[in-house]
Amino acid sequence: MTGAKRQIGRVGIDVVDRAQALAMIGASACSETALMVAFCNAHTVNMADANPAFAASLADALILNDGIGVELGSRILYGERFPDNLNGTDLTPAVLDHASCPLRIFLLGSPEGVAEQAAAVLRRATPATRSSARSTASSPRVRRTHWSRGSGHRAPTCYWSAWAIPGRRCSPRAIGAGSRA
Repeated sequence: MTGAKRQIGRVGIDVVDRAQALAMIGASACSETALMVAFCNAHTVNMADANPAFAASLADALILNDGIGVELGSRILYGERFPDNLNGTDLTPAVLDHASCPLRIFLLGSPEGVAEQAAAVLRRATPATRSSARSTASSPRVRRTHWSRGSGHRAPTCYWSAWAIPGRRCSPRAIGAGSRA
């Protein structure tokens, strides 16, 4: 997506800093161009290595590095760090705070019900943001179908893909922290 990528396993992670990521997401939203943003941590790399279809589903995404696992992978494979740690917990509120136009966000992934809870938190915290969600769906066809077949909604400006680490409970409250609530 940015040109500069670091391949870790089957995942090509975009090499961008926080300001660049925010600018890319904001430009996409304001130009009405859909953008899938994926946060890649060590679990994402392992899932992609075990499931080529999952890896392929990330091909058109802005893939952001998330955590020490991919940071260590970058240091070992490329001899350098990523510019910033771009985890979803910190970046999502920043996207909401820095948006210069209304966002339409589709949350994708995580255990059943978590994405839907997070979408509800987003709607309460940022009324100008339209959000919808689907847990455990990774197919681009599912994403397009949800927004196009009689839903009455315009396509999202951002797809946010979040895959929880097994055994960890994700809290949708984290999305509302630091936003314009």
